[in-house]
Amino acid sequence: MEELMKELNEALSNVEGLDVGDVLTRMETTFNALKVEKEKVNKKNNELLGKQKELKTKLAEDEVLRVDYTRLKEEEEERTENPTNTNEDVQVELEKLTAKLERKHQLEIDKYNTIVSEKDERITKQDNEINGGMIKDTIAGQLANGVPVMDAHSTLLKGYFSNYAEVVINDDGEREVKMRDAYGNAPDYLKDENGRMKAEEYLEYWKSTDTAKAYLQAPVTDGGGAKPTKGKVIRYTKLSEVPFSARIEMANTDPAQYERLKKADNN
Repeated sequence: MEELMKELNEALSNVEGLDVGDVLTRMETTFNALKVEKEKVNKKNNELLGKQKELKTKLAEDEVLRVDYTRLKEEEEERTENPTNTNEDVQVELEKLTAKLERKHQLEIDKYNTIVSEKDERITKQDNEINGGMIKDTIAGQLANGVPVMDAHSTLLKGYFSNYAEVVINDDGEREVKMRDAYGNAPDYLKDENGRMKAEEYLEYWKSTDTAKAYLQAPVTDGGGAKPTKGKVIRYTKLSEVPFSARIEMANTDPAQYERLKKADNN
């Protein structure tokens, strides 16, 4: 700028009657005004460029929205033209699939239940066989113990008493054969709260009754008849220590002693 003013000053100094300083001052003022105007134009231009950029960004966003709108519109038209794509049909398809899965699972459940049922049947059959064998062996063994029944009546009595026998699980978790009163005359002290009796005790009691005499073998003796045994008196402290046949006699002849020993067993 200073160089330019110097050159103008030299060129205008030769013009007669011209006030060079005034001209230069006015030129400088004009130049500064143009400079300010240029800065304003540049600033305005930058603002316009910024707005142009914002507009381009906005147009790009609008284009994305336009594309999405177009896609959604096309999908809506497709759903209108193809009813199978409606929400109701989707629900129907889901229900069909659900029903199919339920049928499949039900088949699996039925198959499992069949297997369980077959196993239960086998276990029940095995239990019945075990219980039946246990009843048969218990009754047969008891009828043969002590004074046995006659062979001619053995099969008949086994079948008869079996009808009154059943296997139960006792308090120790073990199987035990119990019987109901086959003749209706068994003493109450033999019975539990359900009216059942241990098979061994009931059959031993039955052998002591008049009903059993016709079925029992004659006791074997030495020909001289039964003789009392001499020796010291046995004193029992519990009923379980008393032989079963002696318990029956004790209950009939000395019920107070019988109850005392019975209570001792429970303590």
